[in-house]
Amino acid sequence: MPSIRVRFRARLSRSARMISCGATAAAVLGSLLVLAPQAAAEADRAERAEVSEAVGTTYYVDASGGDDAASGLDEGQAWQSLDRVNETTFEPGDRILLRSGEQWSGQLWPKGSGAAGTPITIDSYGDGPKPRIDGEGEVAEAVRLFNQEHWEIRNLDVSNEVPVGSVPGENLGDLRGIGVLGDNGQTLSHFVIDSVDVHDVSGEIKWIGGNPGNNSPGVTWGTGWDRSKNTGGIIFLTSVPDIADPGDPTILNGITVQNSTVKNTSFSNIAVKQYTGDAPGAVTTGWGERRTENDSRFTPHTDVTIRGNYLTQADADFGANGVYLTNVRGGLVEHNVIDRVGVSGVETFAADQVTVQFNEISGTRSAQGSADGNGMDPDIATTNQLFQYNYLHGNEDGILLCACRSGVNFGSAVVRYNVVVNSERWNLHMSQQSGSFAEVYHNTFYSTDAPNMVSGGVGGRVELRNNLFVSPRPVSFLQNSNVTYDNNGYSPGLTVPSSDSAAVVGEPRFLDPDVSGPHGDEHTGPILETARGFALTPESVFVNAAGDMADRGDRDLLGTPVPTGPAADIGAFEYTTPPGQTWETVSGLVRNQYEVPVSGAQVSVTVDGETHSATTEDDGFYRITEVPFADDAPVTATAEGYDDYSATITVSPGSAVRHDFEMTAQFSTGTLTGVVVDEQANPVPGATVTVTVDDTPVAAEQSGADGRFAVTGVEADTELTVTASIGEHTGFPRGGVSVTPTAIVDVGALYIRSSGTEEWVSETFDDLPTGPLADGTQGWRVVSVGNAVDVVEVPSATDKSVRLHRTTGQGDPAGTNLARVFDTPLEGLVRIDGRVMRDDDQAGWFGLPYVYNADGQQAISVAFARGDILAFNGGSAQTIGQYTRGKWYDISLTVDTIGQRFDLDIDGERVLSDATFRTRMDGVARIAWYANGGERGAVHVDDVFVTQGEAFTPGDDDGNLLDDLYAEGKLERRHYNKLRTQLAVADRAAGHGRIEESDAALDRFIGFANEIDDEETREQLTQFAEALRAEWSSAKGGEN
Repeated sequence: MPSIRVRFRARLSRSARMISCGATAAAVLGSLLVLAPQAAAEADRAERAEVSEAVGTTYYVDASGGDDAASGLDEGQAWQSLDRVNETTFEPGDRILLRSGEQWSGQLWPKGSGAAGTPITIDSYGDGPKPRIDGEGEVAEAVRLFNQEHWEIRNLDVSNEVPVGSVPGENLGDLRGIGVLGDNGQTLSHFVIDSVDVHDVSGEIKWIGGNPGNNSPGVTWGTGWDRSKNTGGIIFLTSVPDIADPGDPTILNGITVQNSTVKNTSFSNIAVKQYTGDAPGAVTTGWGERRTENDSRFTPHTDVTIRGNYLTQADADFGANGVYLTNVRGGLVEHNVIDRVGVSGVETFAADQVTVQFNEISGTRSAQGSADGNGMDPDIATTNQLFQYNYLHGNEDGILLCACRSGVNFGSAVVRYNVVVNSERWNLHMSQQSGSFAEVYHNTFYSTDAPNMVSGGVGGRVELRNNLFVSPRPVSFLQNSNVTYDNNGYSPGLTVPSSDSAAVVGEPRFLDPDVSGPHGDEHTGPILETARGFALTPESVFVNAAGDMADRGDRDLLGTPVPTGPAADIGAFEYTTPPGQTWETVSGLVRNQYEVPVSGAQVSVTVDGETHSATTEDDGFYRITEVPFADDAPVTATAEGYDDYSATITVSPGSAVRHDFEMTAQFSTGTLTGVVVDEQANPVPGATVTVTVDDTPVAAEQSGADGRFAVTGVEADTELTVTASIGEHTGFPRGGVSVTPTAIVDVGALYIRSSGTEEWVSETFDDLPTGPLADGTQGWRVVSVGNAVDVVEVPSATDKSVRLHRTTGQGDPAGTNLARVFDTPLEGLVRIDGRVMRDDDQAGWFGLPYVYNADGQQAISVAFARGDILAFNGGSAQTIGQYTRGKWYDISLTVDTIGQRFDLDIDGERVLSDATFRTRMDGVARIAWYANGGERGAVHVDDVFVTQGEAFTPGDDDGNLLDDLYAEGKLERRHYNKLRTQLAVADRAAGHGRIEESDAALDRFIGFANEIDDEETREQLTQFAEALRAEWSSAKGGEN
């Protein structure tokens, strides 16, 4: 098996590195130079040859056969100890060679500096394993350079481990494997670390922020910049001699770490950091922070290359980042395998002009309390970041865009031609402050598990173009005014962001989406070819479907030129005709003059007398495979009710042929389809579906055995109302419907009003003892770790509520939580009622409530936060109004799981109509009132009711006046729900002898009844309420 050094040697040359990383921002982001591997290898060899011919002295060191009294000038006169090396000041061009197979304990710290073109080199000689330096946790760095420059370190095995004791983390300390350090206020240049194996470094974890109250052995929170994240495998770190008198900054220039393995080295595998002066008592320098894009104090390290390495934290319980590249201007991270690290595979921070490319990153997880577990992250205060041609698979999170520090209002990144596969939590997460800008284009995201495709919160601008999003499950897409979606591709079943007017939807037709390897390791380097499983076949609707871009780059992930056809392909790969193939696929979209897809059309291509045909699908798309290459091949199309179509096309090698065309329809009416169901989503056969215009019936049809219907011949461009009825039972009318000529419009579900009500939850909390509410009480799921969920006598001793009080960050991710879970999700039309009240001034975000699908995703979100009442409509949060501390609010949700929409009423007033779910929800699986994360505050929850109409049986009638009026269409749903809620409260109170409370509910009932326009209905309801009042008062008197 060839070594990692041989495999990874063919990389970008130094000159290419300078062009791609040290040029202007426009050059970095617009025209990356990628040299051919052979040329890069030759340039690298030439550079090495020049160094090897330099004048200098070679010194030999042999742990078992050497003698410190010897000259050290040949193998027979080798020195023995590290001390002998460390006491020597070496000159430019000198070489220090350690004998292979030997081992030393302690620290290797030779003195002196090389010069430009004549570095000092540490390397190995002889046969056997690489010479090993083991710091044993007794020294801060096993290999150390301090205020030195022009050094090259090659072919060493380095560790600095303290054995684990009985308490995990107590063995960790301020330790590094190889440390290149400086504080002399100068620019120190040329550091090459090549073909080393660094492993087992017991470095402590110190987080920048957080609460020190959460400290644990080996993990410290809230340490600030200078004292955090300084430990790990290979660390480049600058400081000052005196924090009270810092002097000038020290800059490290020309860093290269290549062809090496770094394993199980906490905190990070490889890190680069600059000093900034934020420790207690320090004078702030600002060298390592960026307050603005052009901050004059910012003094970054320069020309940093991390190339061809294998990095892992797989066996390190405290291992974090793979590459932590901070305070850098001009960086290149390429051709690395980053395997099972923590926090982030590659994170840049306060950096400028960094390119991250051709890496394979997998298995990243959050670590020791970190919020992140992503593959790649251009983080805070980063500009001109180019993340391209990377293969990410099996990470907890995919890509994070995190220009997320308040007050740092800048940042720029391009993320393109990456393949992100099987992330677990989210695929693309954005937390961007205003002033930042990120372009995300031509990436392929394939997700089987993650509930979030595009998530986060964005104050800055993000543009997503020509990306391909594929998932077999419902996933959410963040939508707000700062996020632009344009011409992205989506697999069927995904909820396309409403702003993506040029979206392309269809089966991706990948080459092999089930590909399971091979994946890169320390012997092979990245195997990007495996990502080809997510390349498109020529039958894909996404081939030749990308939108125009001013600068999309000129190659795909694996080097195919872009474009190869008349337009580029959507996603990270460009299809091209395989060598030797003599045919291509002809595909396209057929629409009519009204821009409506034409289904069922027969499309044919004739070559040399042989006809190749296909039929358009429901979306109007057709695919004709194996069409021989030909010029001017005739294309014809026929469809019932349409004029015939004919044209000619050229089929040639290079790319599939995309041929879209229009057929002329001979008719102008449309069709309405849908399904008639009861409120529990059961189909209702034999119902009459009536279409009206201005209350005048214009068409009608009956539902079939499955409840489905199709009303044909509907006049187009007219506002219609569609209603279903059966016997005495009417349905909810669906208004505002219109039909485009020739189109088939699905109106979704038409619900028949049921004659009775099913109460899934009916909870006033009044019968529960005051004090902590135990998990499982009366079916409630309660999480109160470190916080409080209590039954309290508010508003009164006879009208209790539940108070959620969150004072700490414990209990996450559930947080401080009161929830109802439905093992069988509720489908159909579901009513959720509850009363809530904020009694604090902390203003934290509380979900009141959030509604979840069976996969645990948030489909409906209503929140009270920072004085506002908010609700999500699709992926966007809307401010509904403001809340007042101490005031109760009646929150009512009417949820339509078939139509994937909901209505929101607050205190009986409709504030949101036909709002769309955040993500698909086929049934209500969980309802929660909660807060988590850093949110703090207190809320009360009371009178929770979850109801549905009973399953419909024709002729059923339970004699309840409310249900009768509702079934007859005399009560609107919003009136019915409010009345039903107050009736349930009154009934429950009367049953427990609390007549005063019952009377108050009946008074509210009569007040709501008086809102109804029909006088006869108002009188019926008032009489009904007064009759109940008399009955219950009489019953109470009889008890006395």
